[in-house]
Amino acid sequence: MGFKVEGFDEIDKALKSLDIAVGLKALQTAGRKAMKPVLDYQLANVNVETGDTKSSLGMTARKGGRSNKKRVVLISVGSVKKTTGKGADKRKLVNVHQKVIAQEFGNNQVKAKPFIRPSLNTQLDGVISRLKSEFKKNLEKVKR
Repeated sequence: MGFKVEGFDEIDKALKSLDIAVGLKALQTAGRKAMKPVLDYQLANVNVETGDTKSSLGMTARKGGRSNKKRVVLISVGSVKKTTGKGADKRKLVNVHQKVIAQEFGNNQVKAKPFIRPSLNTQLDGVISRLKSEFKKNLEKVKR
């Protein structure tokens, strides 16, 4: 799947005038808000058998790493949680990633019931427009 994003020139100029840490935080916050509907779609469409698969769904936002210098921020939505519950009820989620992969792509025992790919495909235009607007808002807050 390929797409082109336009309209970031003004935001790029504002970002370059900021401290890198401040700009990264603004981008991470905007990315989380932009991707929230994708997570909501996944939570609404995941096949729930034991509840562990649904419990594993979440979102992470990280700064770019050493392995990819071109990546500034990475927002991941999907099976990212390793534990569920709090306090005495806290427990590890075991083999959940494999269950998610089996549900998404299917295998010789389970028919594919995708919910991750459609979550982004149906929300893509909204994600891009929310990212631009939220990032712009965050930069304006920082500039004040």
